[in-house]
Amino acid sequence: MRGLDILIVDDSKLIGERLIRLLHGLPAARSVHLEDGLVSAAAYLENIAPDLLILDHHFPEGYGSELLERSKNRLEGTHIILYSAFGSLLNDSEYRNHGVHVVLDKSEAPEALISLVESIARIRNGNDIEQPSGAVGVEKL
Repeated sequence: MRGLDILIVDDSKLIGERLIRLLHGLPAARSVHLEDGLVSAAAYLENIAPDLLILDHHFPEGYGSELLERSKNRLEGTHIILYSAFGSLLNDSEYRNHGVHVVLDKSEAPEALISLVESIARIRNGNDIEQPSGAVGVEKL
């Protein structure tokens, strides 16, 4: 089974490191990389196209949608999760137009994010990762 190459883009070092600890070691994750801003994330995406992008909404230098617009050619085939403290308040149709598959509020239990990552890995690997109990259905992706 091949795990996902995951890029996390979040300006909060605390949240970013928490996500790395949460995802590192999962069979669904082959590599987990953190970028703390839009400029550094765009530079990373110039060289590497991740399988999964976990993206915050608001950054000191702009919005996650700007990264999606700037890097749209590099993100073809990448699953995108918008993971934001404003998740329930966002106009997710704007983000869906930029290729976002799921909008998840950071206040959600971490299990929700793990279930999403495992569901995406199953899609990529032909369902060869066992579905955890309570996992989000693949049809919702």
